[in-house]
Amino acid sequence: MKYEDNRVTPREKGTDPDFYDTLPECKDFTTALTRSGDDVPENWYIAITDVPQSTIAVEQGEYKKVNVAGALAIIALGRIYGTLKRPFLFGGDGMTFLIDPEHATQARETLSRVMYDVKTLFSLDLRAALIPVSFLYGLGYELRVNKVRMSPTYLQAQIYGSGVSAAESFLKTLDPQGCSFFIQPQAEGRDISYEGFTCRWQDVPSPNGETVALIVEPQSGGEAQVLLREIETIIGTSEQYHPLRPNLMKAGGKKSGWKLAALVTHRKSRGLAYRTSLFLEFIGIAILNFSIRFHIPIKYKIYNLSKAREQNVGAADFKKYEGAIKLIFSASTQKVDSLFQRLTQLYQQGICFYGIHRTKAAHMTCIASLASGDDIHFVDAVNGGYSYAAKQLKAQKEGVHSKGSTTLYQGFSRAYEDIFPLGEKTQDFLGKLLEPGGRFLDLGCATGQLARTFWEGGSFVLGIDQDRELIQQGLSCFPPREKGEPPLQEGNIFDPELYTRVKHHGPFDLVTCLGNTLVHARDGQEVEAFLQGIEKVLSPNGTLVLSFLHYDVILSEPDFVFPVIHNPPYVFYRTYSPRNDGKLGFHIRLIHDKQQLFLNNLELYPLVLRELRSFAHKGGFRIDHWYGDFTGKSLDSSDIMVVAVLRKAS
Repeated sequence: MKYEDNRVTPREKGTDPDFYDTLPECKDFTTALTRSGDDVPENWYIAITDVPQSTIAVEQGEYKKVNVAGALAIIALGRIYGTLKRPFLFGGDGMTFLIDPEHATQARETLSRVMYDVKTLFSLDLRAALIPVSFLYGLGYELRVNKVRMSPTYLQAQIYGSGVSAAESFLKTLDPQGCSFFIQPQAEGRDISYEGFTCRWQDVPSPNGETVALIVEPQSGGEAQVLLREIETIIGTSEQYHPLRPNLMKAGGKKSGWKLAALVTHRKSRGLAYRTSLFLEFIGIAILNFSIRFHIPIKYKIYNLSKAREQNVGAADFKKYEGAIKLIFSASTQKVDSLFQRLTQLYQQGICFYGIHRTKAAHMTCIASLASGDDIHFVDAVNGGYSYAAKQLKAQKEGVHSKGSTTLYQGFSRAYEDIFPLGEKTQDFLGKLLEPGGRFLDLGCATGQLARTFWEGGSFVLGIDQDRELIQQGLSCFPPREKGEPPLQEGNIFDPELYTRVKHHGPFDLVTCLGNTLVHARDGQEVEAFLQGIEKVLSPNGTLVLSFLHYDVILSEPDFVFPVIHNPPYVFYRTYSPRNDGKLGFHIRLIHDKQQLFLNNLELYPLVLRELRSFAHKGGFRIDHWYGDFTGKSLDSSDIMVVAVLRKAS
């Protein structure tokens, strides 16, 4: 892609490691939604986990283990801080946890061990990543956070912005083996504890008829607080639709997951320590039930056992905001039907997306940090809950996008010349290298702006690009041809056969490969073969001009931020992610009138100057000069662009 970075507005965010501690504490959930939160510092990370095959596990009746996989990651990360008063949210089959830079290494090691434990204990794969917030900001996503007091023992985070769903999408679509954001399971290393985890309560039947998992994500025309009011107008107040009631809660028994605590604590289901732990858990449940039944106020650490059910209700995580409203609620079938109809209307009006899963009971997983007095009860609807609701919401969003799937890339091709206009400096620089009437070959020509310029000046031109949509868009700007080959053609510039095909149009006096096109090569061998192909079609006194980003600079600056291209109504974002194989992930995002028009993730070969010099020599070229842009300025270490002028060695 060809561009000149002369319209730059780098986005800056704070870097305060203690910013979450200093955020104001909201007292009401709905009021907190109107505040929309503070920007997460750019040097923070978003830790995110997911069970890839959660749907299959749920269908096999393993929904409790799926929920536990998310809860274990939270309690393990919480123990790094010694408190659960941190910005995290439970999502049914995974979790989101914002990590400050001082704890990033510990978080990665902890999640690595959690992944191993989940696989070993439950035969479930847990996918996990630690994504830099700066990476999300580099693509124009937003990430903000609030905190709201839900109960005396539970301070809940509200996480806002498109960065939440983007992080979830990257977790599910990027290559987990290649991208360095991803975490690999490790048995060795950090020793972690899940102390405070329990799963001793049976599933809680719905007090109102149905228990429902609901996810409602605002579209551009929707506001979270307005959508919540719409929902509560139909299903009532929090007290009315709360999925838990003390009188319906029962501890222990075969229908609970009480044995999971011993399994998780000892990481095996045999041995004296495991059996001892089981016995103590059994005794603890017996004492709990005794205290509840006879109203005897037995005090155990942060609990009054006789009021444990009431404490569960108060600290239940049944309502939250994580880029979307997430509710586990109880309501009559009539109310659920009415809500479904209303949400369908709002979806059709472009106000929101939604996913809904209807069941008859709620499942509760409990975690506590006894030292800090935190006690939280994660609630999900049984038999899939949030997992199934998220699946429905995803299908809904993909349905909207698929309606325009045939025009997504067309939309990008139509916007191409608005985003990457051919600069006068580029024209002047290259115009001096091609005599009038000369022959010009542009490799990676996109819409053929440069070829069109030389064609209008009387030169023979040929442009090659792999993308059909860009070629078709470019040809529409040339006069119709009754005969002969078109000036722009589809082809792979890294295919050696291409140069055999175009040789009869040459020899060419000027060959260009501009923008960041060259680094789309798979490896150095392709770059070398590419140069050898050009050598066959270039005239003896011809010139080859290559331009690409200065990867010597980029690779030496881990926090390199790409400039944002603003050209209303378009905004174009680009950013990199490191890969374990030495390549770079290249991520581009195009916004049109505040709507995402295009998103793509690519792998690039970060070509450095030393390598190009070697490849050029092997391909029969010599470097005539290095420039830092198209003004004729010589390259230095501060330039982010490289313009290399090459000529045949003999």
